[in-house]
Amino acid sequence: MIITCPKCGKTTEISKEQLAANGNKLRCSSCGSMLTVDDGYAYILPEGQSLDDLKPQQPVEDVKAEEITDETGAQWNMQPGDDPLLRDAIEYVHYCNAITIEMLAAYLQVPPERAATIMQQLEGKGIVGPFTGGPRTILIPHNTDPFSPTPRNRQELGALKQMRERMSSGNVKVRSINCSGCSIAIFVLLLITLLVMIFKS
Repeated sequence: MIITCPKCGKTTEISKEQLAANGNKLRCSSCGSMLTVDDGYAYILPEGQSLDDLKPQQPVEDVKAEEITDETGAQWNMQPGDDPLLRDAIEYVHYCNAITIEMLAAYLQVPPERAATIMQQLEGKGIVGPFTGGPRTILIPHNTDPFSPTPRNRQELGALKQMRERMSSGNVKVRSINCSGCSIAIFVLLLITLLVMIFKS
């Protein structure tokens, strides 16, 4: 089985027998975190908290094998075992210029452990690149403007989609500023500068 570290995204392959022999605990070889594994999820337990406190509050429903089409027309295969929120994650990454587990967890409103699993599924489908110590690279068409705001939740994404639809339909009016006064001021300034240079010479 493959275990994904919720802190750094590093994956470790280990058999169920080895994991059981270690008391369902595993140390991440990348960040050194001690992971407690339960039902395929890896957890980092803070002091004083039990495993039940960190488990997803809602059970993950079963996913049937199907092909989904995203808003760009690209098609992706959903397989049994894929998280049902994977399709929402695919939509989200189109509006990001990079992606982290923390961003995904905040947007989907799930624990980081579940977000790490979804991130691993995104990587497996060639949607995001591997973890290299920072935000992951997005490999599908996405927002490439580093100054463009990244939506933090579904409400912000909805507002951003509406704005883009209005811009593409031509419903956004842009006011033009009359700069004739600016041109006259610049011309006068250049003329004064030229006269000063002539008198100095």
